[in-house]
Amino acid sequence: MENIKEKLILLGDEDYKKFNEKLCPDTKRKILGIRIPKLREFAKNIIKENEWKEVLKNLDDEYFEEIIIQGLVIGYAKANIEEKMPYIKNFVPKIDSWAISDTFVPTLKIKDKDLDKVFEFITPYFSSKQEFEIRFAVIMLLDYYINEKYVDKVIEILDKINHEGYYVKMGVAWCLAEIRNKI
Repeated sequence: MENIKEKLILLGDEDYKKFNEKLCPDTKRKILGIRIPKLREFAKNIIKENEWKEVLKNLDDEYFEEIIIQGLVIGYAKANIEEKMPYIKNFVPKIDSWAISDTFVPTLKIKDKDLDKVFEFITPYFSSKQEFEIRFAVIMLLDYYINEKYVDKVIEILDKINHEGYYVKMGVAWCLAEIRNKI
């Protein structure tokens, strides 16, 4: 496997880096400045060329974009949700920005048949003390659970979230706005 970090560094854009540093001030990691479409394409290509589990073993946590690539690799992996869940569980604590969470979640493409088990999987995150763990779970609700079957549970959960984090509050507000628009 070629050095992924070296390839990512080459994709960095200084102007976009400066923009992204302002947009994602909470991340503790260095930012290279790579746009999400390029990261998505990059992740798909490395999965084509490598075993996804090996890719995850060989990625570092130094750069913001390395974390996003990890999430995208999990999302794009040709595996069922049961196989992905341990990787998701290990990934979620690495989320330290709304951008990582909000890029990762829709990439998972949860199938209807898996919604109940994934709902059970994300439920503990609603009582986390970590802002971005809660944000992850709220965005999961937003992307997969605003429907007739789950909407009452979603509203009940959102009503009980009590965290002062800005990105939790914004995620909850966004989710409630989408419920109002869809249901």
